[in-house]
Formats: sequence, structure tokens, C-alpha cells
Amino acid sequence: MNKSIITSMIVGKLACSMPAVYAGNITLGEAESVAGMLTLPTSQKAGQLHVESAVEQTIDFIVKGVPQDSAVQVFLAYSKRDGFAGDWVAYGGEFGSGFELDPETMKLLAGVTVQPFTVAALLGEKTDLGEFNQSEVGVVLPVAISDLTKIGEEGDTIFFQVMVIPLNDSGVLQVELAQASEVDKFIIDRGTLNNTVVGKLN
Repeated sequence: MNKSIITSMIVGKLACSMPAVYAGNITLGEAESVAGMLTLPTSQKAGQLHVESAVEQTIDFIVKGVPQDSAVQVFLAYSKRDGFAGDWVAYGGEFGSGFELDPETMKLLAGVTVQPFTVAALLGEKTDLGEFNQSEVGVVLPVAISDLTKIGEEGDTIFFQVMVIPLNDSGVLQVELAQASEVDKFIIDRGTLNNTVVGKLN
């Protein structure tokens, strides 16, 4: 895994309100609630997906730390079972990624191709307020949540991970150079889960 690739999230329906500007800095490692839809995981506990409030809403996943030395494809994926890096050896050789989702239940939730950018010519020197941080380029992956009827039962766990795979000059995925974020775990809460009893992370 690559700890420089960070996933944050904001709730799409708040995008027009001032708090959403600051909510973009919420990382999946903080114990906060995103508009009641999610309780984010800590280093000791899995987070929670609160089904009743998340149904048919929108969550924007913000991926930071995307490499800028070549074009890449950025994927947000989830699985319904835990996995480990060794599971992926049978899927095309040794990955350089640290993919840790279960390959049999993994589904791609969102994905985009990101080209290296060039800084706008109008940007000058550092201002009194600060300067553009070119090393923290990111992308937003908006996800329209479904009715969640088939996502799982109360207490089941969903595993999320971001995968970044470079493209060569011919546009072919260079899987051996792929990178991935840490895996984040969310327990499904259908309204009766005790918020004080949440499974510990492995």
C-alpha cells in the first residue's frame, strides 16, 4: 500500500454550503460523522455505514496523492470480504500495489483517467496566504448511493480501497507499477447497531 495516497470524503448534497469546503479535509482515519451517513474509522475501530441516512444520497470521495509523472487510472473499489496482497498473484503476476481487497467479491465503484497537469501560467510566486501544492494533486469520485437493499446484513463489513495504475505510452495499464491506499472498513448499520460496539481493525 502507499500511504501517500489518501482518501477523504464529503457529502455531495452539502456542496453548496460553506461547511463542505472544510469537510473536504476529513480523512478516513478520523472519528467523525459525515452528515449522519458514515461514522469514519479510527486506528482501533472500523467505521459504520448508516444505511437509513445514506440511501440514495451522494458521497464525493476525494483521492489525493495521485502521481504526476505519467497518465494513471484511478479506481475506487470495494469488496464484501477481507483479502490480502497474496490473493492477487493469480490475477496476472506479482502486483506492485498492495491490493488487499478480496478479488472474488471486489467491484469497481468509480474510475477515471488522470493526465499529468501543467500549472497555469497566471500563477506567480508564493502569496501572503500560501502557495499551490503541486504534489497533492487529487481527483473527486462522486458516488450516487443506491437503495442499499443488497449491500449486506446488519453487522456485515464492507472494505474500501483506492487503486492507482499507471498507463504506458500506448495506453496499456502497467499493473506491476500500481499503487493502492490503505484499506478502510465499514460495518453496515441498519438502525439497530450499537455505536459503542464496533469491530477492531486488523
